[in-house]
Amino acid sequence: MQEGERYWRRSHSYKKFGLDSIAQVNLKTRIHRNQPLSALSKMSFGIMQSLYKKLERYGKMYLSSEVNKKYNQIHHINDDYLISPVELEERERPPIRKLKEYTLTHK
Repeated sequence: MQEGERYWRRSHSYKKFGLDSIAQVNLKTRIHRNQPLSALSKMSFGIMQSLYKKLERYGKMYLSSEVNKKYNQIHHINDDYLISPVELEERERPPIRKLKEYTLTHK
């Protein structure tokens, strides 16, 4: 399952069943085979940007200011940590089922 599909399912669950239908699990240490934690962290930052915007659009959350676009990438170098701010704005994509190319091949 791709990250975009996971996001869509969470968003759909929220709309259909409410906030109580979404849970967070503490996995403690998770080793990801395909991508480093820094890349996953950046993706989750973008997902949260989209989620906040969507919650506001549905009237479920009020944003007193624009969603933060500054992502602080943390680098661990030797025994020290370095923070490098990166401007990051997530572009919300339409659900895959609304894409013409998808509907032509998945009827």
